[in-house]
Amino acid sequence: LIYASQAINASRSFDMSLPAICAQLCRVRNVGNAEIYTWADEDRKRYLLARCQRTFWRNGHEPVIRLAERPVARMALENGRHNFVRHDQFDQRDIRIEQARLKGIGASAVLTIPILGGDQIIASVQAYYTKSPENAPANGTFNRVERSILEGRSSLSDEED
Repeated sequence: LIYASQAINASRSFDMSLPAICAQLCRVRNVGNAEIYTWADEDRKRYLLARCQRTFWRNGHEPVIRLAERPVARMALENGRHNFVRHDQFDQRDIRIEQARLKGIGASAVLTIPILGGDQIIASVQAYYTKSPENAPANGTFNRVERSILEGRSSLSDEED
């Protein structure tokens, strides 16, 4: 909690303090996910204000994501190209599934980047924006993400050997 209070003092804005508190809670209590909610007594609901998630699953212990439930990810993987979609861009029926998912997690856009090893997809990255940018990230961003993932994967392989 000392770290959390330091996070509040170090930050100048409230919207940066809450995620910092969540991140410190994950670190100090060694939890994979921390969330801060506000409570609205009049409608008896909690509203998510901030979240930090730090999770890593070893092979064989990870959750399985069904692509039927993630049409944006499925399209990116089938095409082998990144896919950036804002919540207001949905026009196809199956994409509405993703719109409901974005609303449910409080996100305004989703970015999916397939990671290729030669001609094979070996992984993918999915990132969610709470504040959607006007334009999709530049192509250089995708290349840097892919390179970082491949380097990290290579490091993990070296450690396991």
